[in-house]
Amino acid sequence: MPQYECPNVKSIDIEFQKVKCTFSRFTGLRSKKKQILHGVSGLFKSGELTAVMGPSGSGKTTLLNTLTGFQRNFEGKIIYRTESDELSWQTFKKYSRYIQQEDALFAFFTVQETMSFAAELKMDRNLDRRTKQKIMDEVLNSLDLIKTKETACGNLSGGQRKRFSIALELINNPLVIFLDEPTTGLDIVAAMKCATVLKNLAKKNRTIVCTIHQPSTAIYELFDHVYLIAEGRSVYQGDPMQIVSFFGNAGLICPKYHNPADYAMEVMCNEYGNFNKRLAAAQDSSWRKNVKIIEEERMKTFSINSPSELRQAAIITKRCLIRYYKDWLGTLIKFIIYTTAPMFIGLTYFDAGMDAFKVYMNLGMIVLAVLVLFYCSIMPATLKFPLELHIIRKEHLNGWYKIRTYYVCFIIIHLIVQITFSILFLGILYVMTSQPPEWHRFFMFVIIITLGSLIGEGIGLNFGILLSPLAGTFAATTVGMINIPFCGFFILFSHMSPFMYHVSKLMFSSYCMEGLLHAIYGFNREKLYCPDDQDICFFRYPKILLLEIGLKEEQMFLDAAILTGHVVLLFILAYIFLKMKVSSI
Repeated sequence: MPQYECPNVKSIDIEFQKVKCTFSRFTGLRSKKKQILHGVSGLFKSGELTAVMGPSGSGKTTLLNTLTGFQRNFEGKIIYRTESDELSWQTFKKYSRYIQQEDALFAFFTVQETMSFAAELKMDRNLDRRTKQKIMDEVLNSLDLIKTKETACGNLSGGQRKRFSIALELINNPLVIFLDEPTTGLDIVAAMKCATVLKNLAKKNRTIVCTIHQPSTAIYELFDHVYLIAEGRSVYQGDPMQIVSFFGNAGLICPKYHNPADYAMEVMCNEYGNFNKRLAAAQDSSWRKNVKIIEEERMKTFSINSPSELRQAAIITKRCLIRYYKDWLGTLIKFIIYTTAPMFIGLTYFDAGMDAFKVYMNLGMIVLAVLVLFYCSIMPATLKFPLELHIIRKEHLNGWYKIRTYYVCFIIIHLIVQITFSILFLGILYVMTSQPPEWHRFFMFVIIITLGSLIGEGIGLNFGILLSPLAGTFAATTVGMINIPFCGFFILFSHMSPFMYHVSKLMFSSYCMEGLLHAIYGFNREKLYCPDDQDICFFRYPKILLLEIGLKEEQMFLDAAILTGHVVLLFILAYIFLKMKVSSI
């Protein structure tokens, strides 16, 4: 029910002419091109439930992706035709929704909560809550989901999840709905119910196009139009009840009492010889049947302003916050880790911060604190987007929000949570290890280590987006390990060779260590406590320690600025990679 550019549009037909689609595949050092679609043409009309059928690898999903506009690398022509005009793809996508094969839903939210968020993101903010709730109830009732309102999405059955995915996109009343294998994985009863829902939607002058692998006879008879595709070629398009006659004209006789859909699949799989090219040359539009639209069942049209981007940002922020509350176990585990870990470290390095005889022990504590927070940030971040990528892609491609809106809200909330837990971790550690009781030193200590943890967050997000979870975890761990030798503890900066010293300037760990040493021992800190049983405390004067390590100038603020630059750069790269990943199917 969004505001459309053409408010008088009541139906959309999709015509495509000689569409070809070729992909490049890398085999070793060479690029090999493979043509998926070989000049297919067709017409999908409003008011019809259309099934795109074919064997695996025949090009069904590629055709669907091309018609939706998400696969832009193709040759040929696609026309989105209304009653009086043609629409551009940018305008057409406001009327269409694409429901992919995977049911991408947040398991923690209930049906009512998920519908409410979808309604807030799609519908006019000026509508009162009662009106929105009435529309949501009508949609759920039409799909036989009204009794599941308080059920968590993770507890829905396969058929309910599929119908609920459709319900989420019906909130703003799209004219065109594409579905990729909506009955896959469902039992025959759930599949029949799903197909019946699609049939009823098509009756209201919607254009419903779905790919389907091998439907039962009952489901097959529900379709108004079938489009058979084999080896990238269209071998039949028309009335599903006429397909046996069409094959008969080509000399292919369907056995008596045989499911026409099963027989068509057998023909396309070359069970009786390769007839695909001959069928592609013989098929024409004369086999199509005329479907009459009942005026009483025409879909109502609405003209409602969609919410502003700022309003959408507020809704996404609210959803992110509620997720932390819903996922209470994950939040609790994080709280336990960020409170118990500093206690164990603090007991190990107790009073190391004030004792001149335990300076190197204190340096070890600082390195350990950086590493613990770094890896506590990088590991969850590596898995963050891979677990949600299907949901983000679905919501973005169907016009729920822009990627930048989601990303900014996610980063803000995530950083607030991460910084809060980091301050808790470092506060406990700072007190237990008896670091200097000066607020400005504590703030510098927290800022530098928190920036190190945010760098881990950024590295994890980038690898999580670009690689599989396993490969991303391994790559993120490797990056952390590479940085460890250059932190200035295992080998002092003053002891490094000139080449390795310059290499260390490329590593964020060196800037973390520099900044922390200045924060704890720099800025004219008074002499440290020397135990009575020790005759000599070589590092009683902190400036001697800094000179020994090789830090002659106090540049804590420069280190903080460089680390901040790392954080900003990594989060910008993560946004670019996420946008590229989500925009492709």
